[in-house]
Amino acid sequence: MIQANPALYLATTSLLAQAVPQQNGTVQSSQSSTASPGTPNPQLDPIAQLTPEQRERYHTAVQLFTAEHYSDALGIFQNILSHLSAGAPCRVQIAKFAAEAAINTGDRSIALDTLKPITDSDASDWQAAGMLARAYAETGQKEQRDTELAQLIDLHTRAVSPQIAKLQQILLERIPLASGSIRIWYSLEPGAGSRRTSSLGFTTNQSSKSFASRSKAAILTSRCLQRSTPI
Repeated sequence: MIQANPALYLATTSLLAQAVPQQNGTVQSSQSSTASPGTPNPQLDPIAQLTPEQRERYHTAVQLFTAEHYSDALGIFQNILSHLSAGAPCRVQIAKFAAEAAINTGDRSIALDTLKPITDSDASDWQAAGMLARAYAETGQKEQRDTELAQLIDLHTRAVSPQIAKLQQILLERIPLASGSIRIWYSLEPGAGSRRTSSLGFTTNQSSKSFASRSKAAILTSRCLQRSTPI
């Protein structure tokens, strides 16, 4: 089974990556099923409704996504989506993978166009709401960002699913640097004075960090905090 590192992503579709079935399309379950061993079961796995070729491409895309090859993964997800009907049960799951891949490649317009129909049709989809909040934050759309954050906090408070009930924070912004990136995480739990808090993490792709890189990180951090005012 493909495993994703939740620290790398929004902690939304990374949960989906952990739940991707084995290559034969089956899902491990303690419940009995009328499907033969090795036969994809649409009742347990929406991806089973894909053709064998599409399933193989889907698993390839998820592996690329997990390895952070987002541009390659996005192309495959979009190709699969182009061959699915609007009401296909697996469409939303694949669309969310595509949206997060798009965000991570810097193409937030694709992400917004992909996610808005999902939240419009299902206001309880916390994964889509979380990714929308990030896309809006990274494009400087404060009001829309705050609307999605408020929705996400409400879903968390009401525990609409076990996953969102346990989720403590989301990745709100990722700002690339020459030597790495700054990640801003947003807490779903109130801090002192019932204010939400943001935490910062500076990661680097190089073994050493120069003083200039640290200075640039500090400047960007200050700007990020101004954009990410707690609500």
